[in-house]
Amino acid sequence: MTEKRTLTCFFRLFVWIPFVFFMEPHISGAGQTGEELIEIPASRIEAEVGEHFREKLKGVGYPFTIKNIFGCRDVKVPRAYPDMRIHSESDIGLKNRFPADIVFSEGTEFERRIRVIADIEILGVVVTTSKPLARFQPIEKTDLALTTRDISQIRSNAFFRIEDVIGKRARRKIKAKTVLRKDLVELRPIVERGDMVTVILETGGFKITSVGEVRQKGGRGDMVRVENLDSKKDVLARVVDKNTVRIDF
Repeated sequence: MTEKRTLTCFFRLFVWIPFVFFMEPHISGAGQTGEELIEIPASRIEAEVGEHFREKLKGVGYPFTIKNIFGCRDVKVPRAYPDMRIHSESDIGLKNRFPADIVFSEGTEFERRIRVIADIEILGVVVTTSKPLARFQPIEKTDLALTTRDISQIRSNAFFRIEDVIGKRARRKIKAKTVLRKDLVELRPIVERGDMVTVILETGGFKITSVGEVRQKGGRGDMVRVENLDSKKDVLARVVDKNTVRIDF
């Protein structure tokens, strides 16, 4: 009896296997009324996605190139389908991968959706080093160059103007042709540990000055620790110039 049931199940499975492998894939709402399907080629989808992103990137302000569009494929839809709709993020930003949804729909009876990703190169001019820089080396104009790079692959804290870097110094060793970022440079300190400075305190119309010894390096506008030599106490003061610090009160 058991053998008979096993043979019956095997026969049913054998009969259904061809149907499973050779059936047309089901699309929601399609074919239910015998409606004819047409095929939208991947080349057309790719062309329309490319045009979509070219329009969106017009306001970026940098030249760009659409290098590739991944995920495009032939899609079957009813002959009476409306034009495809493309949805992508409203905020483009400066990145190199842009996802988009391609939607084919007809009322509530039919919808087909695929996702694609556009690989886009956005070119911009950034500040790079023209030669290697040593740690704490002051940066001069001759150390810098303007270079065209794919800014979609560069961090947002990169420098785009040479004048924003001149006068700073390297925080560590930097190789030649490196894109300079804000975390790679720092203001050159104008006071160093051990420097003697005038400490100024102004309050209630009175101005009090004393002599202090700097306990930590700092640039103009930085808060540094200073020992007041009269009271032998440490205070926090803001660097005014190489000879003066001021206590904010």
